[in-house]
Amino acid sequence: MKPSWAKQDVYDHFDAFLKKSILNNDSYITDNPGIFSIDKLNACVTAFVDNPDTGDRNFDAKSKDQFSKTSKDVQEVFAHFIWLWGMPASDMTSSGKKGSVIRFLGDEYNDKLTNVFVDGGIGSAGQRHKLNKPFEISYLLLLFRDVKSNLQTKQINDVATLKKYVEALCRELYYNNQTTTATRDEKLKKAGKEFLALHHILLHLCDSDKYEAIAAQKHKDAIINTFFSLLDKENTEGLWDDIDKSILAIRKKLDEVLGYEVSFYDEDIQDAWNFGESKDDVSEVTLFEYKKAMVFYGPPGTSKTHSATRLAELLITKQYFRNKQNIKKYFENSDKIFCEHIHHCNCTAITIIRFYCRYAH
Repeated sequence: MKPSWAKQDVYDHFDAFLKKSILNNDSYITDNPGIFSIDKLNACVTAFVDNPDTGDRNFDAKSKDQFSKTSKDVQEVFAHFIWLWGMPASDMTSSGKKGSVIRFLGDEYNDKLTNVFVDGGIGSAGQRHKLNKPFEISYLLLLFRDVKSNLQTKQINDVATLKKYVEALCRELYYNNQTTTATRDEKLKKAGKEFLALHHILLHLCDSDKYEAIAAQKHKDAIINTFFSLLDKENTEGLWDDIDKSILAIRKKLDEVLGYEVSFYDEDIQDAWNFGESKDDVSEVTLFEYKKAMVFYGPPGTSKTHSATRLAELLITKQYFRNKQNIKKYFENSDKIFCEHIHHCNCTAITIIRFYCRYAH
């Protein structure tokens, strides 16, 4: 589903890029014709993927050095993947997205770049998208090189067919990475093993009816863990075989239960499953369920009580949702439920919260 806040320009630019640069050979970010070729994509892979810079400098400094011996056309081809990396992110401005391309290509491109930079996007791409920028861009580069090299063999000559092919390849790299025959590119397979925001974003851009606008793997996991009872399941067994199919089925059930078309990022829905952003791949909810106890410590005013309360709310919610009959009642009375089941005991440096889950039974 396309979120109500999503910018249609993102979807339009993605389709236009596929047509102009992948199906044809023209630059999409400038008016430069005929440069988006396999040879130049290969040169990008050699400069960026085959010769990684693992030093402590920032992306801009390292990437400029990596491409210092390549032609301007090769650099412009690579800049498409910097553009595509930032294009869907709603937490980046159009000037910020353009700036990331200019810093790589140089100020002389200020007047050459076409109007392809969207203010806003389809959602926040999350921390991993930004922290893993080199890996995300490597994935895009390798993926579209592989796609472009197979256009003739696969008889792909229109955007709709191309999007289906990109979708199928992304799914194969995620679900059947070791055994897939969809590609023979071992570098692409290796890149596809990573937990990448752009894997999920590309699927959504290819088919927004089948794939939610969710970039973070952790968010999809949390949604399944919270709402699995809607699918008449005792537990999450089998739901991880196709997480996107499970997520779609859960949203359709939520639509049915609540009587309107929901987004997982609607405030009341998100509060039910999302404890908050963390640098770790494992959520605090999962850690608590494994360890059975957690201490929040620190000086006054460091959100110990707020964090512990939110954790208790998430744990109660998860237990409460084990019976799907409780879900509508929860959204009507969640504040009352939390008030009845959470009890605070505040100390100087720690916060302890006792909670009860009678409603889970």
